[in-house]
Amino acid sequence: QLRKESYILLNQWLKKEQEKISAEPIVSGNYCRTFSGFAYQREGGEVKYFIDALPYLTKEKQIQFIAQGCVVSPILSITYYADSFHNLQKQSKEAFRVELSKYVGGMYMKLMAFLKQLPSGVDRVCYNDYYEKIQAANSRKAMEIFLYYGYLWNVKR
Repeated sequence: QLRKESYILLNQWLKKEQEKISAEPIVSGNYCRTFSGFAYQREGGEVKYFIDALPYLTKEKQIQFIAQGCVVSPILSITYYADSFHNLQKQSKEAFRVELSKYVGGMYMKLMAFLKQLPSGVDRVCYNDYYEKIQAANSRKAMEIFLYYGYLWNVKR
C-alpha cells in the first residue's frame, strides 16, 4: 500500500525516467539530441561550462553550483537533429559548447558577477534567525535548499 510520500517519490522517479528515455534519440524516434548547459565561475576563477543531455541533471548541477556560491548563468538548451550531422553525439555536443560560450561567455559572466554584488532585498536578521532554526532542526536537505535561496537572494552567511 502506497503512502502519500511514497507516491510523490515514485512520481518524481518516473518523471526522471521519462526524461531519460525522451532524451535518447533512438528510443524516442526523434533522431535528435537536446543539450542543456550553463556557465559558472568560482570566486576569482575562470569561466567554465557544464553541459548534459538530460535537462534535470543540468538543473540539479546548477542548484549545486549556486549553493556553493558560484556565479551561475541561466540554463541554455538547444536541440540538434540527426540530419544536420554525420555524428550526432560528438558534433552536436561541440556545436552546443560553441553556442553556449558565445551566449554566456566572459562578458555575460561579468554581468552576473556584478548582479551578485548588489545589495539584498531580504532582511539579513530574519534570514539568520531562520538559518539558526533550520540548523537546529538538523535537516541536511532543508539547509541545502535554504543556503541555495540565500545565494539567490544575495544573503550570504
